[in-house]
Amino acid sequence: MDNSIIYIATTPQQAFRIQEVLKKMQLSFPIYNAYGNDAVAIAKQMVNQNHTRVIVSRGGTVDRLRKNLNVPVIDIRHSFIDIYLSMERALKISDRIAIVGYPNMCAEAMRYKKIMGKSVEIVAVTSDAEFEDAIIALKARGIELIIGGMQAISAAQRHGMLFVPGDADENAITYATHEALTMLRIENERLEQYQAIQAILNYTIEGILQVDANGNIIHINNNARQLLGHDKDSIVDTQLERWAVNTLNNGSIYVNQLIELNGIPIILNCIPITVKSSTVGAIITLQREEDIITLDHKIRHKNAERGYVAKKNFSDIVSCSDSMDKLKQKAMQYARSDSTIAIYGETGTGKEVLAQSIHNHSPRARNPFVAINCAALPESILESELFGYASGAFTGARREGRAGIFELAHRGTVFLDEISELSTNVQAKFLRVIQEKEISRIGDDRIIPVDVRIIVASNKRLSDVVKNGTFRADLYYRLSVLELELPPLRERRDDIPLLVKYFLAERGLTNTVSFTQDALDLLCIQSWHGNVRELSNIVERILAISHGSTITSQEVVEAIGHSIEQESFLSPCHEDKSKSGPLDEVQKQMVVRALNQAHGNRTKAAEILSISTATLWRKMKKYNLL
Repeated sequence: MDNSIIYIATTPQQAFRIQEVLKKMQLSFPIYNAYGNDAVAIAKQMVNQNHTRVIVSRGGTVDRLRKNLNVPVIDIRHSFIDIYLSMERALKISDRIAIVGYPNMCAEAMRYKKIMGKSVEIVAVTSDAEFEDAIIALKARGIELIIGGMQAISAAQRHGMLFVPGDADENAITYATHEALTMLRIENERLEQYQAIQAILNYTIEGILQVDANGNIIHINNNARQLLGHDKDSIVDTQLERWAVNTLNNGSIYVNQLIELNGIPIILNCIPITVKSSTVGAIITLQREEDIITLDHKIRHKNAERGYVAKKNFSDIVSCSDSMDKLKQKAMQYARSDSTIAIYGETGTGKEVLAQSIHNHSPRARNPFVAINCAALPESILESELFGYASGAFTGARREGRAGIFELAHRGTVFLDEISELSTNVQAKFLRVIQEKEISRIGDDRIIPVDVRIIVASNKRLSDVVKNGTFRADLYYRLSVLELELPPLRERRDDIPLLVKYFLAERGLTNTVSFTQDALDLLCIQSWHGNVRELSNIVERILAISHGSTITSQEVVEAIGHSIEQESFLSPCHEDKSKSGPLDEVQKQMVVRALNQAHGNRTKAAEILSISTATLWRKMKKYNLL
């Protein structure tokens, strides 16, 4: 049998009629015959044990059930036809009749009396105790028969009076049943919504409570219950009382308050629930500080998975020169520090490779490495990239806002290339990040702490830019705590053959492609104003136009083009060559040109060529220029 709806009939005749109606409607719900306290006891048992959700009853029992239970109670209402039928039965027995009952029954009785013009006394009572006095008084006035419910009938029996039950007709029971079915559907929908919300609340990492205006707990999820330590019906006498009382009394709002709850650091939010300018309750959220830190780490790790990682190491800095070895040793030493580093060097010398290597050699290696070129973006876009923006900060902004690179690089490293190109407005905000270790997104007033190591790079000396008045001196001193300077490729020409070999290895061509010595020598005499990046591009171009596995000097000349004849520097990788080729003729022309420019002064000619005087003498001897 379906216990979701139960009927509590106040008379046996009423129970019989309810049963007949349910048969016609092809429904199967339990019917109990009780009234008063007995009806309340049955209802409570059915609600608690059998999950009854709607109760149908009649008369004063309805009021009592509603006062004692939190489920909907449907009234089988008294109607004109009920009173008419009861009166027809009573008039066959006696004409000294009184109707005794609660106001809802008596209201219909008054309507009957007015319409039908029958002589009948009507006595309305408001409590069970009044029935006894009403019956005694009626008997004293000569009333012989009582129409009413079980309370009235029981009192009439005790005093030897006649009675007719005031039963409900079929239509009233049918109407009440339809009303009960509608209410059951509403209650089931409400239960589903409640269970869905409760599931969401229980699976969130936050503890959530709802309290009423008196601080009584209306809703509480599992996490909040665990954080409080034990079940509570009220926030009174808990460590939350101070915050909740201020919210309930004054409408105060508390956001991200760090408190301690049972010895655990907790982030508390307390927000008032307001209806028509009155505070009727509050929502309290609780979150362990440890959970927030863990979530933050997960987010940072996710950012690293998106590509905010440093891929280069010191092993990727290819060199055989003493100056580069010393530079790498110094950079490794700097990597252990957390101080800001300024890297100087011409375009293409490998400033970002060095920055990535420092990051991967530092204690921050497992955290994000985020790089940005300050010269590549307009000021407005650069500012949003650096500091992020809140929801709706400007037209075209993402609805959910966006984190800037300082947030994304939390606990890692930020690399700012071409730092000298920052506008003075952005410089001021950047200085605050370094000083306060916190940022504020564009369009937001929240302060977000950040922990980042900053590495900057420039092809200009920042001290020179400061003198020009386009760079803040205070920012310069903050950035230049540690300095590294990458030499241009023309000052370490001996590294060129090693770099060529490295570029071939990157492309998996070490064992399939080789350069002749003349080809390498021809690469060594170039100035490489674009430095390592330019050399990498030229090697890629040579590989694209080459016709075999061996790269010759002719293919180098074809790849480099007319620029080979415009070079004014010479520092050979190999001095003694018995073999003669295009390189010899080019080098001879460059030596002759340098001597002419120096008017025969070998020292000046050697300076023009960026070689020693001894090397110049050997070249002059080789080319019969002495």
